[in-house]
Amino acid sequence: ALAASGCDAANRLSFIDAHPLAALSTGSFSLSLTRRERVYLAGKYCKYSRVLPQTEFTIDGVDRYGSSVHAEIENSVRKVFGMDKSVFSSCGREDINVRMLGSGRPFILELVNAKVSNEDALKQCERLHNDSCDIVKISNVMYLTDAQRKVLTTDHSEFTKTYRAMLWISGKPLTEDELGTLDKENFMIVQQTPVRVLHRRTAAGRERNIKAMRCIATPKANVYALYVVSEAGLYIKELVHGDLGRTTPSIQSLLPNR
Repeated sequence: ALAASGCDAANRLSFIDAHPLAALSTGSFSLSLTRRERVYLAGKYCKYSRVLPQTEFTIDGVDRYGSSVHAEIENSVRKVFGMDKSVFSSCGREDINVRMLGSGRPFILELVNAKVSNEDALKQCERLHNDSCDIVKISNVMYLTDAQRKVLTTDHSEFTKTYRAMLWISGKPLTEDELGTLDKENFMIVQQTPVRVLHRRTAAGRERNIKAMRCIATPKANVYALYVVSEAGLYIKELVHGDLGRTTPSIQSLLPNR
């Protein structure tokens, strides 16, 4: 009846009967597959390259840069933890051509089916990575519980960030009135998704609160330091040049004669 059913069930039964494992038991046997709980690592990274995206940068299925902050860290972590794959998240992101200096940017790396999860692995992982990678360094690597991870990966819109941008303005130096125009507090701007990230972000308008902004002349001619305190998510480059009118107001629109 099995042969007449049009399937190969009879052949599969014959294979099981003939398999060496069948001689181990006259009864039935079962196969149990075990998956380990996910391991969450947290730490900070510094990036010293100006040609490295934070995560894989693909356009039309092609990786444009060949590596990323995530990939560089993952390569080292896999050698110690032996996980199947990892999922990367961070507190914000820097542009590809922007370095991440100072104390570093917080990140979380979720390890799927890691083979180890002890304190020695943490120390070995951090040391191995920093000894072998020059463009990305990591520090303060630790384990997180799932509850801690959820707290750190919730909406960051309530965070406040401080930016400093160096401006070069052609022509005559800014007048006192023009500098005063850039000295503002508690105002809203609207930023359409920047042209430079439209390939990976949904086109939408986003309001951002600028809590304080001030522009200060530097000793170098026509060079100014712009300080901005705002809620997280601000596109600082677009705040400066206006992104073809997609950010309003912008420094460009506040200085229409420049």
